[in-house]
Amino acid sequence: MKNIVIIVLSGLIGFSCNNKGRQSESALYLDSIAKEKQRITFINDTSQIKWFIKDQRSFWTPSKDQISEIDSILVKAIREQTKPYHKLLNVNTFKDFYRQYVCCVLANGDSIVYINAICRVGDHPVEDKNGKLFFKRNDWQHDIIHVMNGGDCFWQIWINYSKKNYKYLIVNGLA
Repeated sequence: MKNIVIIVLSGLIGFSCNNKGRQSESALYLDSIAKEKQRITFINDTSQIKWFIKDQRSFWTPSKDQISEIDSILVKAIREQTKPYHKLLNVNTFKDFYRQYVCCVLANGDSIVYINAICRVGDHPVEDKNGKLFFKRNDWQHDIIHVMNGGDCFWQIWINYSKKNYKYLIVNGLA
């Protein structure tokens, strides 16, 4: 009886570990803490992107392997586009930025990735019910952060994942 229990428990543990591996390979699922630690989030909210992606048909969540491919395209873009005033953005530091990924399929069938990156998450003023003003951290995990200027602390890139290339890398103007 003791041997049967050990065999059953070993099988359950092995099955559980095997399923976890498959899930993490198929798609990148991150909870709020993991997003903060890895500085990466996926925005899948049409209301957040409708002003700059007009022909979006559906969203997709990339796997870890797809993120690696996307990052390699990003590294290529950084190498090709680096300007003398790009002091914060380089191939060694891009993962230090908070990166907001919008992964969607366009009407033409192309899978695109828009990455919006910020070097720090700022605060915005909020008024409580008594009219008292306080500051609240921007919700970078759910809301696209828009800034004007700010230098190389903020940048964006359009990657066509289907074609394995990028359209452009935009680093904000000098602060």
